[in-house]
Formats: sequence, structure tokens, C-alpha cells
Amino acid sequence: MFNFNNNEEVARLVERIEALEKRVAELEARLSQQDVKEEREERREERKPTATEPAFIAELSSIIPNVSAERETTSRRTYYLTAPNANGVFAQVSPREQIGKSIYQLTTEDGVNGQFVMLDTPDAIATAMISTSQFIKPACKVVGESARYPRRIVTEEEGTATFQAGEWRVSRKAVVRFE
Repeated sequence: MFNFNNNEEVARLVERIEALEKRVAELEARLSQQDVKEEREERREERKPTATEPAFIAELSSIIPNVSAERETTSRRTYYLTAPNANGVFAQVSPREQIGKSIYQLTTEDGVNGQFVMLDTPDAIATAMISTSQFIKPACKVVGESARYPRRIVTEEEGTATFQAGEWRVSRKAVVRFE
């Protein structure tokens, strides 16, 4: 079993998990960019079993591409993002909300272009309010009063981000209002 008494080892494992999550997001984006036309043509070809291949394997091979095609048409993915850096690049991406870290939610249909909003949860608000200039302003334009601590954050216009070189980068800032 693992000994989690060592803070350095836990930190190293957390870093490794975050790196793997980022890599998974990169691979998903690459897969979504594959040439759909070529895949459709391959699916149309009937695959027949060879003398050494059982018939059920050939049948499965002809069914699996159809499942992939269905998934492509409904491949909307949601990611949770930490604060972006000063250049508008989101530092960490996760398929699940991470309490105390996730501030934004991004949805994408193609794995390359996405729309994001600020999360309106108490944890996300508390994290974002640590430093609005660091955590909010690289990705959002704040309208209205921002001097007091908000109970809610309303996204009036979604922001857009593009997946480039393995990173989600803000291409248009979201417009948010504090209530």
C-alpha cells in the first residue's frame, strides 16, 4: 500500500495526476480533429472474417465504428478550469470540478473551440475573490460594482477559448457581473 505520510510524495502524485489530466485533454482534442470523412469511408467497407478470426470479432469490428460515429455527433465535453495566467492560458484543466481550484467551466463540441463561464458556486467565488486581478481579469471583463464580496457571479456573456499547443487559451473574455 502507499504511505501518504510524506507530503512530498503526495505533492508529486498530485502533480503527476494533473499532468496526466492535461495530457488526456490534449489527446481528446487530437482525436476530435481526425478526418471524419476518412473514418466514414472506412466504416462503409464490410469487414469479413479471415480463416483465423472468429466471426463474432468481425461482427464487433463492424459495430464499434458505428458507436464511435454516434459518439462524435454528441461529443460535447465539459472541463473545469483553474485561473488563467496573465497571458490568458488556463493553467489546469480537469474533467471534474476541483473544490478550491476550479473557477471556470468550459464546454466544447470539437475539442478545439470552447465556451466558458465562471462557476457560480461558493467555493469558486471564494477562490476567485482571493485576487480578482489575478484570477478573473485575464479571462473576464467585470461590469458593474466589484468592490464588495459577491454572493453570486452572473456570466452575462460566455467567453471563448481555443485549444492550441496543448493549452486552452482565452480568445474572447467573458462578461461577468457580481451580485
